[in-house]
Amino acid sequence: MTADKDATAAREDGQSIVARLQWPKDVALLLALSASVAGGFVGMWHYLDAPSLPQRPALIREEFFNAGASGIKLLDSGWFPPEQWGTWSDGPRAILTWKLDFEPLENLHLTVEGRAFPFQAEQSQIIHVEINGTRIGTMQSSADGKLRNNFLEFSRRVAMRSAPIKIVFLIDRPTSPEATKAGGDKRKIGLGLASASLRY
Repeated sequence: MTADKDATAAREDGQSIVARLQWPKDVALLLALSASVAGGFVGMWHYLDAPSLPQRPALIREEFFNAGASGIKLLDSGWFPPEQWGTWSDGPRAILTWKLDFEPLENLHLTVEGRAFPFQAEQSQIIHVEINGTRIGTMQSSADGKLRNNFLEFSRRVAMRSAPIKIVFLIDRPTSPEATKAGGDKRKIGLGLASASLRY
């Protein structure tokens, strides 16, 4: 008799629970939770599987060319005396000689920072860059006088062709500020070298 009462009570409790359960709302909640957990796993999977962002090549050495800086030792021919901000090229050809302290195992990148003259749209300066006799790129002056296309790649084979590395800047049209009515400076300049860096 006690067992029958217990069974009946259990059935009534179960029916009561079922009656209290709001199916549409609770099912929606369960589905939402399931989707959230699954989405978290999917999002984590995409995060872990996503390709890494490209990184700037590792810096090997950077030199500055203002008066008193160590980089002025790299200045070969074709340069005016260094100034407080950097060094102007003198004439159509300016050379850096850069000794490497190691044997490169892969391609190298040269970054040149500075300015170019003239930089007016109708008179923009063009500067070709050669390393050890191989042309690796061409830089140009932008509208604000800065350098464009100044991140240049060259092969290990080119770097190993000569020691030290010989970097030649060929200025297309050396011009004086006086000739362009940009001042009284009579020097025929083209590339204003502030810094240069080598990277892998």
